[in-house]
Amino acid sequence: EAVPGEGERVLSAGEAAQYREFLRRKREEEISFMLRRLIADLTSVSDGACLCAGVEDAVRLGASGVLVTPDQLSFVRKQLKSGGKGAQRGAQNSADAPRLFVLVGGTGDTLPSVKKCEAKKAVRLGADALVFLPSVMLFRGYTAQASRREWRPVLRAAGRTEVFVALTDPRLKREEVLSGVRAAQKARAFGVVVGGEPETAAAAAKAAGQLSVCADGAENGG
Repeated sequence: EAVPGEGERVLSAGEAAQYREFLRRKREEEISFMLRRLIADLTSVSDGACLCAGVEDAVRLGASGVLVTPDQLSFVRKQLKSGGKGAQRGAQNSADAPRLFVLVGGTGDTLPSVKKCEAKKAVRLGADALVFLPSVMLFRGYTAQASRREWRPVLRAAGRTEVFVALTDPRLKREEVLSGVRAAQKARAFGVVVGGEPETAAAAAKAAGQLSVCADGAENGG
């Protein structure tokens, strides 16, 4: 049994309080960091009121962005401009408001030509960035040919608009997610969106190099 004073020091009440405060602030900083990388997923929301609530929640939490479908784009863009609770976007508004991410590729099994058209339309309608959902079937047997056939047309259609490759399918194993990160680097995507356990997101961020890494978060309602 250890005896105080022999290789062990007992914290005073004041020091213990300071240490607890240090741990609290550290945890808050970690949560804030993750929220800045969080994209609130609104793609499964079909009700207008729930979409409005989702935008307001994203603004309140300080999320990096909101993810919507091409059909939701115009409606949610208006909500972001009005700011939900008042936080607005644009040159004259708050730079901290969520960005508008638009999902391209449906379930991932859409034909490359359709994904390319969706990308063009999303850019034309004012998307801040695109989240490209690749085919899991092609992805799991990833080859350079698959990249040229499916990934590059979308990246070209996006022009200067940032493209994030979605690596959020629950069927993807950790090793496959990391392979996807490397593939996104080769294809010159702007970033990746990862789901799953926090450890997977941390591993993806470590392997990402210059890629931007965002975490997929659910803000779905109704």
